[in-house]
Amino acid sequence: LLIFDAHSSHVNLTFLEYCIDHKIIPFCLPPHTMHHLQPLDVAIFSPCKHFYQKELTKRFENHDYSIGKENFYEVLVAARRQAFTTKNITSGFWNTGLIPADETIVLRKLPSTSSQDCPLPATSHLSQS
Repeated sequence: LLIFDAHSSHVNLTFLEYCIDHKIIPFCLPPHTMHHLQPLDVAIFSPCKHFYQKELTKRFENHDYSIGKENFYEVLVAARRQAFTTKNITSGFWNTGLIPADETIVLRKLPSTSSQDCPLPATSHLSQS
């Protein structure tokens, strides 16, 4: 199973043939749903950003203000070590309702709508002749 977004650059004939030849099931997420359905966005990249910021703060508190090409990777690895955990990866699939499949998880995150939100169309009175 390969989960990916619906961007047109990701799907072409070569890609689909490769999937068939290697018994890969391509699963394309619907457009405009990535923030709800993408497991890495939900459970990995957000924590990684948090831990990266935390690593920078630690360095700044120790008066190390030089984050450049030479030590960027060092800071990133420290953040990744904290964010890319089995627990976070697993929770990404659970919290998006992908595995096990559970559409109610995503549906609960969507804004509720009621019949009052959409006015009924105006009706015209037809006269009988």
